[in-house]
Amino acid sequence: MKLSSKKQPKFIQFKSLPPYDNDTGLSMADDEEFWPVMGILFAIWGAWTGIIHFIDWLTFNAVPWWAEPFTVAPAIFIMVMNEKYNSLNPLHWWPMF
Repeated sequence: MKLSSKKQPKFIQFKSLPPYDNDTGLSMADDEEFWPVMGILFAIWGAWTGIIHFIDWLTFNAVPWWAEPFTVAPAIFIMVMNEKYNSLNPLHWWPMF
C-alpha cells in the first residue's frame, strides 16, 4: 500500500550524533589520552622504520621503500600473542583460535 504523495514527507531529517553515544559515557571529544598515545605509537613506528631503513641501506637496499614500515607486523603479532597466551613460545599458541 503506497501513501499518496500528499501524505509523504518531502525529506527526512536525521539527528547528527557524535562518534560515540553519550549513554555509554564514551566520547572522543573528552578523551585526553588519545593523541599523546597516538604520538608515542607513531614515534615508535617511525623509529622502527628508520632503523630498518638504515639496515636496508647497509645491505644495498634489498627491501623496497614501501615495505619497510610493514616490517613491524611480526613484532606486533608477538606482543599480541604474548598478551593473549602469556607466553612467547609459539607451541603455546597452537591452535591459535
